[in-house]
Amino acid sequence: MGKIDVLVLAGNEIERLGLGMADCIRIVEETLREQAQGNVTVAHTPALHVGKGLSKLYLHAMPAYVGKPEAAGIKWVSYFPENQKVGLPDSTGIVILNDPRNGIPQCIMEGMRVTYARTAALTAVAAKYLARQDSETVGIVGAGALARASVIALKEVLPAVRIVKAVSRRESSRKAFCDTMRRLVDYEIIPVTTAQEAVEDADVIVSAPSVVTEPLIKNEWFKRGALATPLKGGSEFDMESLVSADKFLVEHWPSFRTKNENLDAIGLKLYGELGEVVCGKKPGRETDEERIISINGGVGTTDLTIGIELYRRALDRGIGTKLSLFQPTRT
Repeated sequence: MGKIDVLVLAGNEIERLGLGMADCIRIVEETLREQAQGNVTVAHTPALHVGKGLSKLYLHAMPAYVGKPEAAGIKWVSYFPENQKVGLPDSTGIVILNDPRNGIPQCIMEGMRVTYARTAALTAVAAKYLARQDSETVGIVGAGALARASVIALKEVLPAVRIVKAVSRRESSRKAFCDTMRRLVDYEIIPVTTAQEAVEDADVIVSAPSVVTEPLIKNEWFKRGALATPLKGGSEFDMESLVSADKFLVEHWPSFRTKNENLDAIGLKLYGELGEVVCGKKPGRETDEERIISINGGVGTTDLTIGIELYRRALDRGIGTKLSLFQPTRT
């Protein structure tokens, strides 16, 4: 038996592969359908949290398997807010793909581009089924890379959107967000200074703040008929918002429940998983007055299905670096 090559894909090489947002939305939608049909396996996410407050080190492993398109592996992601003070990214990650037939590693790729793409695509799929299709205004709380990707993704599924209002802790990040988005989408992009201004008349709320130490969004600002897509697990919203929503959905209920042990005590009731709506097991939005919350992005299934598409494109185009990380040994 000869050497085993592992393909390594850097971030700039991923960009060269031309996987657009419409492609990512299609892949994510199919992955959710597979999940609802029982064709995925998600392991409990091992988490390492060291320290306190903003200096806390956050490391998460997200292993999963998806039956179609046969993707297995893990995403290993870190979050360290203090990095910004020394000019380093606060979030980094890698995706490792394993051959599901034999477990042998196939590919190691930069993980944050995958993370932003799949999380934004999940937001778009949620909006496709759960937002009012005449939605015009998007409220953004936390104007970083996830928010930018989410606005681009929403453009694919909500053609009536024309206004985006964005708030963040730092004026510089608001300005960077608005300057970037004005080049990418033909919307009115409005920077605001409070979460209330961003969300109180928004048809779709995307919340992705870098740090959440207390709820940022109050129930009275969450208008009738709106869809909220929290990307920080729902901690951005006050408890009344969560328990009073007409429909409360998550991407993967067992994982969400493991991370939130007091759900019964606070009276939070699950309507269903997003995949159940995608595959028609449960209806999505049923009236223009429903307030709906859909929390997505917490498991590795969609990282892997987007990753396997990137891997296959890279093989076809000869992009990436092949490394012989180990030699098989006979036992």
